[in-house]
Amino acid sequence: MPMSIHRSPWARRARAAALVLSAWLGFAVFQTLVADALDRRSTSIWNSDLLVNLTMTVYWTLMTAPIAAWHRRVRATKRGVAAMILFHLPLVVLAMCGDTLTTRLSFHYLAGMKLPAPFIATLTYFADFDALCYLAVVIVVDALIARDAARAGERRAARLEHLLGRARLEYLEAQLQPHFLFNALGAVSELAYEAPATALRVLKQLALIFRNALSSRAGEVTLGEELIAIEPYLDIQRLRFPDWLRIDYDVGGDTLDCLVPRFVLQPLVENAIRHGLTGRVAAGCIEISSRLVDGKLLLRVADNGVGLRQVIARSGYGIGLTNVRDRLATLYGPGDQLRLSDAAGGGAVAEVTLPARRSVDVASPPTATSIEDLAEVPNGSDVTEERDVDQGRERVRRAAIGVGIWVACGLLWTVQSYAYLRIRNRLGNYTLVSLTVHDVTAALVWACIAPIVFATTSRVPLKRSHVLIRAPLYALGAAGFAVLHAALLIQVFTPTQPLWVTTNTNTFILNFLIIGVLVAIGHRRQLIGWMRERELAAATLTTELRTARARAARLQAIPPVVLKALDRVIEAVSAAPSPRRTEQLLARLGDYLRVAIECSDEHGVTAPREKSLARALAHLERLAGPTVPSSSLTPT
Repeated sequence: MPMSIHRSPWARRARAAALVLSAWLGFAVFQTLVADALDRRSTSIWNSDLLVNLTMTVYWTLMTAPIAAWHRRVRATKRGVAAMILFHLPLVVLAMCGDTLTTRLSFHYLAGMKLPAPFIATLTYFADFDALCYLAVVIVVDALIARDAARAGERRAARLEHLLGRARLEYLEAQLQPHFLFNALGAVSELAYEAPATALRVLKQLALIFRNALSSRAGEVTLGEELIAIEPYLDIQRLRFPDWLRIDYDVGGDTLDCLVPRFVLQPLVENAIRHGLTGRVAAGCIEISSRLVDGKLLLRVADNGVGLRQVIARSGYGIGLTNVRDRLATLYGPGDQLRLSDAAGGGAVAEVTLPARRSVDVASPPTATSIEDLAEVPNGSDVTEERDVDQGRERVRRAAIGVGIWVACGLLWTVQSYAYLRIRNRLGNYTLVSLTVHDVTAALVWACIAPIVFATTSRVPLKRSHVLIRAPLYALGAAGFAVLHAALLIQVFTPTQPLWVTTNTNTFILNFLIIGVLVAIGHRRQLIGWMRERELAAATLTTELRTARARAARLQAIPPVVLKALDRVIEAVSAAPSPRRTEQLLARLGDYLRVAIECSDEHGVTAPREKSLARALAHLERLAGPTVPSSSLTPT
């Protein structure tokens, strides 16, 4: 039995826990390696450092779940950044205290070292480290929230595109029906004098075609259903040309259950009769064939008429084939699905190439209760539309905010440094001013490095397909920036101090952690930027969908009215057969259809056209008699 690709909730939780443990374990090993590289000590002491760092791994692995859960809960409130910081502050303090206690216990019981510093001193010393660990968890969780929202945005956009394509398809189908009937009325008018009974039968067949078209709204049907649906139209042509037209079939049995667009054959056959066979002095033949070739369904409508070049030179192809092309592009995407060519023995060939799909192979299309549900902004997204904003000013504003944040971080580092040195009585020559200058300068260096990191995450993001190659490069880059930052500060403030000494161990580790946080923020920024583009695209799709649905709904109101009018004509002709009256009724119906065909252009059903439609129907009713109330023929 094949394994399901869907993991159970427990499997997903176990995988997430393993990833979290691996990340913290890797960081613990990294800390140990850095400490060992800067201070070659005995193996037992190296093992002690590793044990202490492994304790930290266990602690932060256990803390990751409640931090993540709390951040998701806070994020769901959709509050501002300041409110979110206040919500997180108690848990940050609790995490710091827990890490401090765990660190002191691990040093005492695992490393056999008794720390002379009081608890508050240890807490202050590791405050920035603990805050960064907490922030790293929050940023990663926030990036995952943004990723989930991005995936939801993709699904929403796919549903919108599907619905938009559906609305366009309905519009195109509604556009085709009045056009087809209008073309058929001329032939019926001729038969009204030559064969009135045949004319009445043709009118009934036209009504049957319209009823079949209105009874189904599926964009695709099987080829067998399409052949059955086109039979009334072919019957009309046989009645018109009993000794002049022959229709042959060469349909493969394995193609009958393949899906094809509704009404795909009728325009092709109509085009072959009206254009390809016009001007022949001998009987004409149309062949409808289908076959499967390399996973494709090939539909062919061939005639033995005058050929493609003469047809194009004489009259072109009009709305029928254009409509088919547009519907094929809507259903299957852009491509050369419809090809016209000259037949080898004379005449023309219209060939449609479709993917060979059967109804059992096609999943149900995505559905949505309303457009508003699909246009809704996803949870976890702080995407906002930025309209008419000067990009230069926006960059300056963001840069100023970034510098302000880093200066605030520098001031917090100053408070931490001053408090720790004061608690341990190690101020010496340090003053609050000198500490402020040092820590704010360190923060400003980070303000210069951060844009480089963000640009890197933008151009070379960590994607699943490239993670094995790019992750080591990111680690090397982070190590390089960590060393560069420390070297710059030493060069500015203590140029005589060596770089590779034990006292810089925590500096290197802290710098590396800062780079990691910046990388996470950079990837989150990319997700948010991508989400902003998708949300704007979704808003555009929503607007297009509303417009397309409105146009389709107004145009779809016309065919039912046409059917009622056609039934009224059939009733009037049956009650009082008269070639002249039949011709007049068809002329009035043709007036209505002319306006209906105009309504299928880019302007749609406008107010003046609605008045023209109403006038045409009124004229038809007056001519047909008062049997049917006017409200039944008024478009809704």
